[in-house]
Amino acid sequence: MKKAISPLLAAVILVALVISVAFIVSSAISGMAQRQAATASETAQASGAMLQIDLNSVTCTNITPTQWQMEMVVRLLGTTKNATGVSVVIKDVNGNLITSSSVNPNYLEPGVNVIKANLSSAPSQGSLQYLAISTESPSIYAEYSSETFGNIGSCSESTS
Repeated sequence: MKKAISPLLAAVILVALVISVAFIVSSAISGMAQRQAATASETAQASGAMLQIDLNSVTCTNITPTQWQMEMVVRLLGTTKNATGVSVVIKDVNGNLITSSSVNPNYLEPGVNVIKANLSSAPSQGSLQYLAISTESPSIYAEYSSETFGNIGSCSESTS
């Protein structure tokens, strides 16, 4: 008489096998994603691309009673390719952090660009404490603090 493996033991072995295979596959996918992210970051750094904001050009005004817009001159340096996925973040005079809801255009060409960023909420009027701009591809970032750079722009009601 042959002894057979119990159904319970077979089920436990099968579950352990499925979990092991899932762990191996997820580890491989995670490692691949990390390598791709590191390669993209290294590519942007190796390219020497950088962003520079002309702080004298920064304006922040309301275009409607509830909608505010920033305009500024941004230089994309150290590359011959466009940078895409532009976003802007500011900190107003009261320390409120405000992000851009949209940026027009949403890309930067090498050289001088004028961008307009619609803000997600109304900033307090007065001098800005902080201004940052970034792109998604390649990943480039520039930030300015009033503590370091002095006047980096201000927000005011439109007079028109």
